[in-house]
Amino acid sequence: TTPPSAVPPTTPAPPSSTPGSPTPATPTPAPSSTTSPTPLAGGVEVTDAWTTGADPTRLRQAFAPGEAIQLSVGVDNATGGPAAAAFEFVVVGDNGFAPDTLAWRGTLQLAPGASGFKLERAVPAGMPAGPYRLLVSAGFGGRSSTATADFFVADAVRRVDDFDDPASGWTSHADADVRSGYLNGAFQILVRTANFWRLDTPNDSVADFAMEADVAFAGSAAGAAGLVSGMSADGQAFTVFVVVRDGRFGLFRRAGGAWQAVHALTPSGAVAPDANHVMLARMGSELRLYANGRLLAVVAEPAGARGRVGLFGEAIDAGLDARFDAFRLYDVR
Repeated sequence: TTPPSAVPPTTPAPPSSTPGSPTPATPTPAPSSTTSPTPLAGGVEVTDAWTTGADPTRLRQAFAPGEAIQLSVGVDNATGGPAAAAFEFVVVGDNGFAPDTLAWRGTLQLAPGASGFKLERAVPAGMPAGPYRLLVSAGFGGRSSTATADFFVADAVRRVDDFDDPASGWTSHADADVRSGYLNGAFQILVRTANFWRLDTPNDSVADFAMEADVAFAGSAAGAAGLVSGMSADGQAFTVFVVVRDGRFGLFRRAGGAWQAVHALTPSGAVAPDANHVMLARMGSELRLYANGRLLAVVAEPAGARGRVGLFGEAIDAGLDARFDAFRLYDVR
């Protein structure tokens, strides 16, 4: 099979601010876990692994059969010179399925310092839906290291939206407290009043699904933003998966005018302060929460069998400005 080709050595970060954002920043995404938490002195270490679609500059974690997928790895060669290391790429599902077409084993020639490699593949037809993990290992000088990345395979694409078309179907609103709608190729939720929140939806109703997006905080106001699922027909009950600017994440259900913590706010090194790629996936009785290529938590589904999806922003400080991009919604059957 085709061997890996070169890529930049680090995970592509979501844009820290979308067009029109007043205060750009550059977040540093957390590396995926490795078997060797400290660099191997004088050796070769795998430092990170991640998945993208056809665009290698944007993280992707949801895919359907037939779609392009790039399996990438970052590696550090600290030998002081060129090195030949034995690499292995493997994808394994929670269901035990390990597609041969997404695997590769061989020797790669490494220049000194940091480098990266990618396998360009397509998700094979018939690949069962569910959660999967990419494992990339490298062996050199009798020592090895491994990095992982989590992703989800669904059955079919439902919606892809880069928010370039203001008629693509999302709700919007503007009053003294909030403003939501299309803005410069992104979707903005601006909450002007502290402790207020806002959600918007394209009115897609799904049962099992995978949903992902880039979310960036413009300005400096503290708050949270994320993805909505399980929204009732009257809009009064729904579930939100949020990431917070202070590096926490959580899952909450609103019903009967009150909030319930399904997964309380929890710190995570995978959550960046200004920009994150987030994914929420439901399959059966479980919801899976992801950020920047990492599985954060698996929780029991708190909603009914079907509901609408959407985007959410909440202000801790007045002026919370959340910008969403690269939204993708998939059906899981």
